Amino acid sequence: MFSDKFQAWQGSGSPAISFSQRLNGGQWVGHVKLQDSSTCSTLPGLKGVQIPGDVRGGVSAMMATFPQSVVLGVLIFSALGPEYVPWGALAGIVGIIAIGVVAPIMGGTDRLISAPYAPAAALLSVFALGLVQQNLSPLSVMLLVALLSILASAFQVMIGVSKLSHLIRYIPNTVLSGILTGVGLIIIGSQMPKFFGMAAGTSFWQTLTCPELWDQRAWVVGMVTALVMVSGSRWTKAIPGPITALAAGMATYGLFAMTEPAMLELAGNKLVIGSLGSTVGVFFDSIVGRWRDVGNIQMNQLVELLGGALTLAALASVDTLKTCAAMDQLTSSQHDPNQELVAQGMANMTSSVMGGVYGAGTMGGTLANLSNGGQTRLSGVVGGISALIAALALMPLIAWIPVSSLAGILIVIGLRMIDKKVLFFLQSRDTLFDFVVAASVVVVALTIGPVIAAGTGMIFAVLLYWRGRAGDTITYNKHSIHGGSSLCCRPGEDVGTLEPFGNHAVAYELQGSLSFGTPRQFYSDLEEASRHVDYLILDFRLVDSIDVTAAHKLYTLQHAMREWNTTLLFSNVRDSISSGINLRAMLERAGVTEDGTTRIFRELRDAIEWIEGVVLSNIGQREEMPVVLN
Repeated sequence: MFSDKFQAWQGSGSPAISFSQRLNGGQWVGHVKLQDSSTCSTLPGLKGVQIPGDVRGGVSAMMATFPQSVVLGVLIFSALGPEYVPWGALAGIVGIIAIGVVAPIMGGTDRLISAPYAPAAALLSVFALGLVQQNLSPLSVMLLVALLSILASAFQVMIGVSKLSHLIRYIPNTVLSGILTGVGLIIIGSQMPKFFGMAAGTSFWQTLTCPELWDQRAWVVGMVTALVMVSGSRWTKAIPGPITALAAGMATYGLFAMTEPAMLELAGNKLVIGSLGSTVGVFFDSIVGRWRDVGNIQMNQLVELLGGALTLAALASVDTLKTCAAMDQLTSSQHDPNQELVAQGMANMTSSVMGGVYGAGTMGGTLANLSNGGQTRLSGVVGGISALIAALALMPLIAWIPVSSLAGILIVIGLRMIDKKVLFFLQSRDTLFDFVVAASVVVVALTIGPVIAAGTGMIFAVLLYWRGRAGDTITYNKHSIHGGSSLCCRPGEDVGTLEPFGNHAVAYELQGSLSFGTPRQFYSDLEEASRHVDYLILDFRLVDSIDVTAAHKLYTLQHAMREWNTTLLFSNVRDSISSGINLRAMLERAGVTEDGTTRIFRELRDAIEWIEGVVLSNIGQREEMPVVLN
């Protein structure tokens, strides 16, 4: 699990926005606290010049996503051979420009930044490699990759137009974790030969078993890049990690080049991407050429693309809607999931037709946009346009990016996609089936492919759904806490003092089964209530069952409530509930533990009594606060 604390500063130095971000199971979850609603600020060094927030946010988002977009394009096209690495860089650039501009224009969510997406690139890379192994020409491979992306885009549009975006939530967290972990391992395995400078076509196992063939220059450059990618945020918060990492890798390459003049030549140099100038014309000519052959595609080939297209659309849609949901929590806004999927589908279709990489809403770029004053969809358009300007300006420099540096960044991305929490499922019989689900999806992804793994995951999703439906669906009784609710004997003046504070605390007495099939409205009600109260209690006395996905959603709610300054209290969290599940252990494995804003009590009345004690203490009453019972 990777976490990063960030504080951004505007204008004269007053904090504008602060946030933390955590990668959990491959999914970015961010928490932002707005401290200044201004949309313009003075650019340091240019006194009196006002920079609109959307412009500043869009440019910052571009800086956060541009390097990774280039890397992901290379990941796909390198499957065709080392000579196609420059094509991959161009595909990544086309992707960030097309997706960044089209998604907001088509009505996407305010302030959401969309860009090429790592799991999508990994899936397309595996697909392309399989076609190469079938001895298809590079042009045919690129055409089928583009058709797969277009079909996935069409699925996204259809889901949005049909207003069926709510179906996305029926993918259990366990299944999604397995798919993303498998994709992360695939990325790592595919990049190891490049990381160590091995010849094209060298397998992962050959790379590990033949260290005498490693190119010292390549793996040193790659290692420096990866280390800076992991730890760079500790040194500087102003520059995105991938940019810092690439700069470190290129500097290391430069040191080697000082002793080897041949490394200063682009022609025939397998250690760097290579010249993009002469490639641009050929790249765009290939786009026209590949579409001339579309009439040669057989119907059975299109049918074979459907599984991969559904998988690609589902993964990108899940990440996009999760990013939107996180942004809703950060900004007290409400996105339209159906409209967002239409916008994402149209953006990805445009990118695919133009030869670009498939994308999704990204948390990293979105947080960069928010932290620098982005307010509307214009910030996304600015990000796409600034990516075009950056590409034109930096094209000569991009040619000198070491291939092993790109591999180092991808390996770090792959490692971050691995959900280590899956291993904790082995600690309890209650979650053993969840571990089997995740592990099975990972194994299928590694041995057969991510598309079949996604299909396997959907089968498990049905099993998990019916297992979650074995008990009653969740119901709840909501009531406000008033003076005397704890049944604690208090003086009359204390009861009178507590009475006006009744609307500041609310309790939810839950009954039934909490699972990934629990209606979304339940969590929406919790979020809405927690925005308007100081204390929220969840009582589990009548809860029969809970699964990993539901526990993870409570973990997300816990973090969101910290930003709203709402204290979350749990009561009747027992070691064993009627289904035999250890409720306390399940919550702990999901990350729900006691801290400054979360408390756990044995009984509901203990939680209410604690709230009453805090209220009386805060208004000057001399009240001894009860001891927390765990």
